[in-house]
Amino acid sequence: MKHQLPIADILSENFTADFHRNSEEIGFNAVANASTDPRFSIDGKTIEEQKILLYKDLREFADLPESEKEKIDRWAEGQRGYTGLWVEKSGELWELRTHLMTAGVLPEGHPLNDYRKDGFYLPNVKIPQIPTLIPRAEQLAQSMEKLTLYTAEQLEKYLDIPNGTMAAPLAYGQYFIRLHIYPKPDEVIGARVLNGVEAIGGTKVDGVEVVDIIHNGKRHNNILRASPHPDIGLITWLLGSESPGLYIQMKDGSALPFTTDPGKIVANSADFIKYIHRRFQKYESTIHWVGMNEESAKKDRLSIADFVHTRPMFIINNNRTGAEFLYDRLYEINHLDIKTRDNLIAASKNYPKDDEMILRILRWEEKQLIKDKSFEPKLMKYY
Repeated sequence: MKHQLPIADILSENFTADFHRNSEEIGFNAVANASTDPRFSIDGKTIEEQKILLYKDLREFADLPESEKEKIDRWAEGQRGYTGLWVEKSGELWELRTHLMTAGVLPEGHPLNDYRKDGFYLPNVKIPQIPTLIPRAEQLAQSMEKLTLYTAEQLEKYLDIPNGTMAAPLAYGQYFIRLHIYPKPDEVIGARVLNGVEAIGGTKVDGVEVVDIIHNGKRHNNILRASPHPDIGLITWLLGSESPGLYIQMKDGSALPFTTDPGKIVANSADFIKYIHRRFQKYESTIHWVGMNEESAKKDRLSIADFVHTRPMFIINNNRTGAEFLYDRLYEINHLDIKTRDNLIAASKNYPKDDEMILRILRWEEKQLIKDKSFEPKLMKYY
């Protein structure tokens, strides 16, 4: 089943008005024409061209034996590398899901590289079997940063809020490119629709399709592909999927199934955008999930998402930083035990204030401009 999400066309003069309205009303935008817009290209390739190549590599990776994939390191509590089955749990239900986590990388010498020891801005793992996969994911992260900063700047103008209010914390933020692989089960032995499924935060969700399966010789009940959950961060960009299955919870409690149209990128308002400015207070961080029924379980499913986070020392809400909130969510979804979470949060209290980090980055950008007049600063235009 295919349902149309509200559209915001990036080439339209109504782009920001539509994006703002859709974000308040439903929390999702189908952003048209961004994937082919040359303004967001890297090395002459549009987002759409990059996406096609990355999906090709992801398909090759998905087809590797699980024993090969499990040899890939898992760094920084799941923020880099390969996470196999039955590790992450994004909500109440267990998921038939694996993923390869990558992110954009900073230039050597950038001040934020000092925080790699705590899991931020790490280099990405290598995939020797498919050497183009990680470079293509890193390139896509660059394009998505361009698109994100452009969207933030346009919203600031439209809402008449100070330049950089939303964009500046996302300059040199973290752009996690997550490559999802939802394998097919060996056998489906039952199917049902569950109501009252609890998502992170306590919201109850109706209309969730689940199956009972046999996988690798073991029976598992009430399995789906992604449990109902909100997203952490400011924005999640969904760059399509090979097959349907994604649902969002509407305000009336109903479940809306949709498939991303070719050529559109879906923008999902995440948990923290509402804290950036009072004009974003009504932006919906919408519960969504990937269900599974007897028909959709017949083949695996691939998808690509870009999770947009601020710099780790940026204060989001109640004097708590992006780092603290991220560690909390990693604990909630089963990547951290409570002791490790508390130790990491304690270490993050020693980070410099974001204002101090901004000054360090601005000085670094000035030095880069002196060395190379073609260098394009990301932060300087907001100060």
